[in-house]
Amino acid sequence: AGAAPRPHQGKHRCVGAYVLDIRTNAVHTFAAGVTLLATGGAARVYLYTSNPDSATGDGIAMYSRLGFPVQNMEFMQFHPTCFFNPNPKDPEQRRFLITEALRGKNVGGILVLHRDDKKDFIKTLGYDPVMGSAGTRDVVARAIDIEMKQRGLQHVYLNVTPEVTGKTAEQLKQGFPDIYAHCLQCGVDITKEPIPVVPAAHYTCGGIPADQNGLTAVPN
Repeated sequence: AGAAPRPHQGKHRCVGAYVLDIRTNAVHTFAAGVTLLATGGAARVYLYTSNPDSATGDGIAMYSRLGFPVQNMEFMQFHPTCFFNPNPKDPEQRRFLITEALRGKNVGGILVLHRDDKKDFIKTLGYDPVMGSAGTRDVVARAIDIEMKQRGLQHVYLNVTPEVTGKTAEQLKQGFPDIYAHCLQCGVDITKEPIPVVPAAHYTCGGIPADQNGLTAVPN
């Protein structure tokens, strides 16, 4: 995430870690010559995300609370099409991504505002007049977000039915078996009806500054 700043001149330095044993609630002390801070992402702070429930930025916060700077936290990449499931049976169902290949040129799926629409709103509303729903991730995710907020929609739809794409039901089932099975389990047959989707926070692009060797500003 860029070059680390000059070493901090304050009292903080890292000599190991306190580790909580979640089974016993006991805290163990480990001294170390080198300590790795694997932070993970922070995308779980958003309502919809592809990240696990643990991705709440805790590692980044640990570093920041020591008084060291983090950077670029305003940059979060969103995946345009996460399956919309308001009542998931488990958290995994809320994180299920619908591959962008379905709206690429090889399949030709289109994003529509309402279930019965047959017009690609990414193209017709001018977000990407050339590529339409096959546009880049940032353009498409932003377009969906804008329209949902302006129109008070919970989600939009990705239509990949044979009527729209020209693909047969068998081609869709064989080409995307996991998506077909997951959606069908949730009551959506992608060969007959559009898929409800929402943008989901995907990658935390910022975090702790480090140099080319992975060293941070924390003295050891």
